[in-house]
This record gives sequence, C-alpha cells and structure tokens, in this order.
Amino acid sequence: MTRGLFTLGEGLLRLSVPRGDRLDDARSVQIHEGGSEANVAVAVARMGYAATWFSQLPANPLGKRIAAATATQGVDVSTIRWVPKGKVGIYYLEPSATPGGSRVTYDRNCSTVCDLTVDDVPWTQVEDAAVVHVTGITPALSDTLAEVTRELVRRARVAGVFVTFDVNYRSQLWPAEAARRHVVALSRESNLTIIGREDASVLFGVDGESSTALASLRSALATDAIVLTLGDRGCVWSIDRNEGATPAVPTVVVDEIGAGDAFAAGIVVGVLEGDIQQGIKTGTAMAALTMGWHGDRFRGDPAMVGRVNQSLALEGDG
Repeated sequence: MTRGLFTLGEGLLRLSVPRGDRLDDARSVQIHEGGSEANVAVAVARMGYAATWFSQLPANPLGKRIAAATATQGVDVSTIRWVPKGKVGIYYLEPSATPGGSRVTYDRNCSTVCDLTVDDVPWTQVEDAAVVHVTGITPALSDTLAEVTRELVRRARVAGVFVTFDVNYRSQLWPAEAARRHVVALSRESNLTIIGREDASVLFGVDGESSTALASLRSALATDAIVLTLGDRGCVWSIDRNEGATPAVPTVVVDEIGAGDAFAAGIVVGVLEGDIQQGIKTGTAMAALTMGWHGDRFRGDPAMVGRVNQSLALEGDG
C-alpha cells in the first residue's frame, strides 16, 4: 500500500439546531460525523491519498455510524479498537448568521477514546506512514491521551515520518496554562505547526501577522516551520526561514465548522507531494469549498480544488 497519512483522535457526532434556533427551544437537529483528525483523514483520502484513522469506539450504533461514515470516504478504519460499552463524544452546534457568533456545547467527557493507552496504538501503521497528523484537541481529553499523543509524535520522528501539528486550542477542554505546556512540547517534536491567530494571542501573547510575529511564534513554539491562519484573510507562513502570505478564497459561508481541518489536510497533501507551499494553496481552496457545505467534512475532490486554484490564477493574471 502507498505510504500516506496516519492520524489518531476522537470520533464525534455533531448535533446542529436550525440556524436561528437555540438548544433550549429547538425541535430538531441535524446529525453530522466529525472529529478533527478524522476530518483530516477524510479530506486527504478524497484527494486521492492513503489515509488511516485510528480511534477507540463503542460497539453500538453511534460508534458504528462514525466508523462507517469515515470508511465510505476512503479512509482505512480497520485498526479501530472496539469496546463493548461506552459513549461517543457529542457536541451541539447553535449556528449563527453572524461570523463567529455560533455557539458550541460539548458532551465528550469520558468518551471511550479517553481510555486509549500507548499499548493500544498500531505502531506498525505509524512507522509505515509518510505523514502523521496530530492536534492539540486529543491531549486535552485525558492524561492517557496526552501520553499517547506525545509518544505518537516521538515514534513517528524516530521512524523518519513527517509530523504535522495543528494547535487547535479548545478552552472548554483545558486551561491555557496546561495547553501551552503540551503545545510547546508537541510543536518542538513536529516538523510543521499550524496555529490560528486567536490561539497565538491567547496561548503566547503574540498578535499580528508581521515577520516579527512569525519570529516570536517560531521561538515560542520551537519550530522552523509554522503556518499562522488568519480566518477570512488567509494565512502567513514561515518555512525554513522563507516567509509568505496566502490569501483566503472568497466564498459564501454555509457552515464554517471543519474549514480548519480541510486546510490542514491540504498541507498534508502538500507534504505527500513534496511541495508544502503548494499544499498551503491547496488547503486554502479545500477550506473554502468545505465552508460551502453543511457538515464538518470536505466533500470535494482534486478536480474541484484544481478549478478553484485555476480561477484564482486567472484572476491574478488579470
């Protein structure tokens, strides 16, 4: 099998109330499968690359739904650990028409993945991968998952596997001080770190997008390859001391959840193709496309991404 992506994390169900409703009075919900790492795996698979997602799920209809929905997108879920009892993580979304006004409520304490240990990980698949992707969400879920994430990154690097790390700070899961320690440790061992501007400000007190800000983040995160995302303004990046900016793709936002995962997946694709800067452009297009659909996951393909990038190139020539 072609070497591709290995990633590990919680499988989630998202329950969304209709736009304009609130949880305390909504009469219906839409259900979508999610989980940051699983979303990345789906997007990478849809772009034509091998992707494995590992997790621990309860052998009940909800756990099976998450696994099946991920597998139908081309992701290898054969290594998932099934346990007879337990719960899946759930989050509730109250979408808002105002950017940034949506509200999320978590119900993910003690989900089955929280009991995963280092001995449970399929290390052969990790060592055979070309890229391992981790986020700051998984270590926030439990002490054992924090240990698993650190060991995953360590073993991947020892095996010569490229590691991408998306900070993805969730204030509802852990305080900034605890997150900062883990984030720095993971970033130091990773090949490339992705961080959003709000996380950069909250965790490290770094504001702005100048070369000085990037240098401060490189120092704080102990990395030579960093991508700072700026929401609807795209991103700036510093990779091996080369710096650049990639503008966002204009889009009508239907659902903003999952755009960051699609962007990270584009970078993974860039690593697999040997061109990280092109991967950033790919991820930008994938993020824009994802915001045009309901749900957490990228539903496009290489042809759609290519058309977006081609249209941007034509606009630039104009």
